[in-house]
Amino acid sequence: MRGVRLEVLLHPSLRGLPGYREQFLPRLGERLLRVAQSHFEQEQDPWGKPWKPSQRVLAQGGKTLYLSGALFHSLFWQESSSGLRLGSDLDYGLIHNQGGPFGKSELPQRAFLGWGDQEEAAYQSEVARFKDQAREVQ
Repeated sequence: MRGVRLEVLLHPSLRGLPGYREQFLPRLGERLLRVAQSHFEQEQDPWGKPWKPSQRVLAQGGKTLYLSGALFHSLFWQESSSGLRLGSDLDYGLIHNQGGPFGKSELPQRAFLGWGDQEEAAYQSEVARFKDQAREVQ
């Protein structure tokens, strides 16, 4: 696997409702993307745990995982067979999200993709909104 992915499984009953592809998926995808990007801005994982500051940040200042902004700007969402996925195609996205050995050092986990309270709230809000709109159409 190249990069890092988070699969968001959606109940099959949602797929049959009017506007699923045209309205619901784009709204949910964009909202979850903004939540993932907020983890970079807040420098904390999806469960609220602050990221360990990088050596560069400790020495020079700035934001952890945001030297050039490439990882932040590489985040995307796309439709999948089971719902949608969030991710980054950058090879180093996975090691930063999960932590682990990298060369001769050990990188701490600095998760930016995961399912925390913000993701759950965005999901529940968009599902409720979509179901309400579908009821109005019927």
